[in-house]
Amino acid sequence: MVVLQHTLTRLYLRSYAEWSGDLNDAWVFKNAMEALNFCRLWAMRDVEIIVAGKETILQFPVRTRRIGALLPPWTAVPVVLPQAGRQTN
Repeated sequence: MVVLQHTLTRLYLRSYAEWSGDLNDAWVFKNAMEALNFCRLWAMRDVEIIVAGKETILQFPVRTRRIGALLPPWTAVPVVLPQAGRQTN
């Protein structure tokens, strides 16, 4: 399983604009190269590519540069939003 994890919050990329604390909810890439290309395409910062197997987890930091002023919302520090139907204190 290949996923992206934010290095500051330790959340996993769930979809284009969502992050999750649960590895099982993470967006799974076909391979590490596809995840790297995604990061480069969107100039994502503070993320790691996580390659998780049954017994091993490998982490690879991603280094990208931001180009231009317009950035997609998932490049900012992610925030976990409460799920519908769950009560928060």
